[in-house]
Amino acid sequence: MEGKVQFIYAEDQILRESGVKIYEELSNQNQITRPEEMENGEMSGMEKIIDTYRNRVEEGHHSRVVDLEEIEENDWNLNVPRYVDTTEPEEPVDVSEKLQELEDLEEKRSQTEDKMQNFMKELNY
Repeated sequence: MEGKVQFIYAEDQILRESGVKIYEELSNQNQITRPEEMENGEMSGMEKIIDTYRNRVEEGHHSRVVDLEEIEENDWNLNVPRYVDTTEPEEPVDVSEKLQELEDLEEKRSQTEDKMQNFMKELNY
């Protein structure tokens, strides 16, 4: 693969597509997972990165092989997010659920206002 560069984004703790756990969070720094730390034959973060590099694996949100022409078009900028999408997918919004929540909140507000009005009457305000 001459004339190409592989970008690997290994900042996510668990890869979305393969489910491989890349690193473990420690108190003030993270540590890449090693084969001896894995259970049930799971691939470690170290193995995943090595496999990705050696086999030029492309995986969404993790790695991509890029032609030098594309890098040149980007003014030789080697920032990984320029080549590998690192954004988190947005959670889908259930509109009917949100509308129901809004109705419930409006009902609670109305009840609270009624209570407040009753208190104000008791205080002659």
